[in-house]
Amino acid sequence: MFGKIITAMVTPFDKSDNLNYETLKILINHLIRNNSSSLVVCGTTGEAPTLSDIEKVILIEKTLEYVNGRIPVILGVGTNCTLTTIDFIKKIEHLGVAGYLVVVPYYNKPDQEGIYAHFKKVANSTKKPIIIYNIPSRTGVDIDVETIKELAKISNIYGLKESSTDVSKIKQIKQELKDFKVYVGDDVLLYDAMINGADGIVSVASHIYGKSIHNILQLIRTKQYEDASAVFDIYFPKFEALFMKPNPVPIKAALNKLEINVGGVRLPLVDMKNELKTELYKILGI
Repeated sequence: MFGKIITAMVTPFDKSDNLNYETLKILINHLIRNNSSSLVVCGTTGEAPTLSDIEKVILIEKTLEYVNGRIPVILGVGTNCTLTTIDFIKKIEHLGVAGYLVVVPYYNKPDQEGIYAHFKKVANSTKKPIIIYNIPSRTGVDIDVETIKELAKISNIYGLKESSTDVSKIKQIKQELKDFKVYVGDDVLLYDAMINGADGIVSVASHIYGKSIHNILQLIRTKQYEDASAVFDIYFPKFEALFMKPNPVPIKAALNKLEINVGGVRLPLVDMKNELKTELYKILGI
């Protein structure tokens, strides 16, 4: 449904810190040309917590307009309030997104029972597919495999974006739930995750290395594991460098350097200092 390379798209801003529609169109065309099979809008990389609901709706509308049906668009809707999440889904349900990315509730630190109840209620509010987003480093809680297995029984809970560092968890889930889609959420784990059964990646690095990621995935698909590992090893330090500051600070700096003028980040994030940008560009080779 969503392919193997889902790009977690940055939100372009202009010099006045407003949404930049001109760059958004350029960026979308760039991503599609470079093997993105789907886009996530209003995710972590899209700085969703700093966007107003009005901005989110406009961003979704413009993204769908510019994509024009070429690839699926997934919308990040997760919050730490179940009713707020559902309310926003109801507001934008008519817009035509292909599915929703819903993060494990953050800050509240619910237990597994609360996590299950949250996703069940959200899933029951829509017929569209839902991808659970597990990122313990940001949420403070980790969804258990047993909870995932129970949630997978709900018809429109389609898959999982797994952004912990535990690749064995991906392997276990895929062994027990063969039809449940699992996407690795960290570029540096791409190779290990894919050889352990992951269905694809929700990527930041695909903004600039989409074709190379596609090549790695093709080599793995055809069981050319040594070649895939060799290519991955070349890109590993580049993937790692894109997280030398909080995401999406480095990827925005890199895109700006490549003259895809996505602008800066919104507070409380801050842009990279020039000396660190120089180091980043050197590692990336741009």
